[in-house]
Amino acid sequence: MTALGLAVAIPATFGYNALVRGNKSITRPRGPPGGGLSPWKPAPATSWSAASC
Repeated sequence: MTALGLAVAIPATFGYNALVRGNKSITRPRGPPGGGLSPWKPAPATSWSAASC
């Protein structure tokens, strides 16, 4: 009976993991519309140090 339970549970676990992985790839958050090809870009970051004052 235990062997039968394991024979059912192990493939079911692999199948469940495959379904969850597939759903994550379908429902993952997407980037901005247009693939991020916006003409507006943030200003480059500058690093300030005490030596530059």
